[in-house]
Amino acid sequence: MGKKGVLAGLGEQFEQLSMFMTPRQIMEDYSPLDGDRHEVPIRNDSDFTRDEYDEEVWERKAEEASMPRGEYRREMGIERRGTNTSFFDKLERGELGTGVPYRTGHTSTFEAEDAEWMDNKYTEFSEKRTRESETSLVDSIRESGVEMPVRVGPTQVTGGHHRIAAAHSINPDMLIPVLHEPKDMPIRSNPAYKYT
Repeated sequence: MGKKGVLAGLGEQFEQLSMFMTPRQIMEDYSPLDGDRHEVPIRNDSDFTRDEYDEEVWERKAEEASMPRGEYRREMGIERRGTNTSFFDKLERGELGTGVPYRTGHTSTFEAEDAEWMDNKYTEFSEKRTRESETSLVDSIRESGVEMPVRVGPTQVTGGHHRIAAAHSINPDMLIPVLHEPKDMPIRSNPAYKYT
């Protein structure tokens, strides 16, 4: 019996999951997380709504990932950490639900920038900072690829929708790192979550 047969005989928990997948594979095999769907009107003149279809979520995420960072922050109402109105500061203070800090897909790309800003918050804005605020996630991925793994559960993408959509817009067959969750929900209580 070959290696595959031995592992298959041990049960599903020994199934080998892909460490890298293409955006095309992910978008075909996994639905966007239900919580990431926006409501859209059924008709223009109607008060009745429905959740976005998969294709609509991916299209919206690709558009958002194409926005320069500064514009994305303004559109989403995201303030830099350390300000009174920062989404993450409010979350950590318990003003927005659980009070458990977490990292999200598209904004996680900007959290490294926020951490750097906090370290240097008393310095003047540099030319580099201005350039970075004019750079989009698509620009960053085009230059460096997807560095932070995206997350998938058994049937849904649990983190990294913007990175997947951005990578797909550049090259649907580029390999991107993938972490597998046991459930179709982000497991933010795992201490390693913030590092992935």
